[in-house]
Amino acid sequence: MWSEICFRSVAPKIWGAEQSGLNTADRVKINVAGQQFWVGPGAHVTGVEDGVIEQSGKNIETSEYQALIAGAWAYMIANSGTDQRSIDTLVLGLPVSGFKANRERLIQIGGKVFTVPLPNRTDISVVAKKVEVYPQPYGAFITASTSNSSLTSSDRSVLVLDPGYSTMDWFLIENGQIRLEQCDSFEGGMSTLLAAVATRISQDTGNGSPSFGLIEAGLRRGNMVIGRNRIDMGPYNAVIRQQADAVIREFLRRFEPARFGVTDIVLAGGAAPYFEQSLRTMLPAYKIHCMQNSVMSNARGFYLAGIDK
Repeated sequence: MWSEICFRSVAPKIWGAEQSGLNTADRVKINVAGQQFWVGPGAHVTGVEDGVIEQSGKNIETSEYQALIAGAWAYMIANSGTDQRSIDTLVLGLPVSGFKANRERLIQIGGKVFTVPLPNRTDISVVAKKVEVYPQPYGAFITASTSNSSLTSSDRSVLVLDPGYSTMDWFLIENGQIRLEQCDSFEGGMSTLLAAVATRISQDTGNGSPSFGLIEAGLRRGNMVIGRNRIDMGPYNAVIRQQADAVIREFLRRFEPARFGVTDIVLAGGAAPYFEQSLRTMLPAYKIHCMQNSVMSNARGFYLAGIDK
């Protein structure tokens, strides 16, 4: 029996009184190299921009990144109800642009022994017997192909577009073969859209820019409160669309689908819903598969890849 959990790649450091205070949010306290971090769905309550982990080769070396891995272990053990001290396979992802250079190093990092807290008990040490590292969009391709097996046929060329928090990644499977040399990424994810909205809100209200976390929550609710003012977020959908259009135009400047005979486009990643209309408008001749619950599409594919090993 297994379950899913999704939380931000955020690991804010714990300072001062927080270290001994009560933890009422859905988060766990992780210790890495003598420094404590919050990890989990409620980690961002201390400030969303605090501890955001940019997914790059450089930042896999940080204590925050290792805290995220240990935090994932903690939630897995809590959900399984057992003191599971090892697993057969841990699957991790890297942005396409840094995959070749950083794959082996991430295998080493993921294979470390991690210290994991258990509620009201002594911490335990856990380890993965094997670590697999894939380009992030590859997970979405596996997930998509489980419900549409034709995507794996030799006469199809499938482009996976994966807008995450910081980057826009793409991945090409041409006639059943991965074309890693044609895959890449650039800064153009959800944070790009949120930055544009933050700037416009600041201009409209005359106040400072609200945090990205407040904006994202406001977009989901349809409104946001700043001071005594309740702001209708509806008008800012146009700002998001304008910025999403700019990101897709930049992608098309870097990659020409027609050149590689692309037949299908899989749109995945946490920010996929914000880019779908821009993509459909600019590429009307293509079959576009927008993944349901797209934020989980890579992780689900990684799980399937892991159990096949």
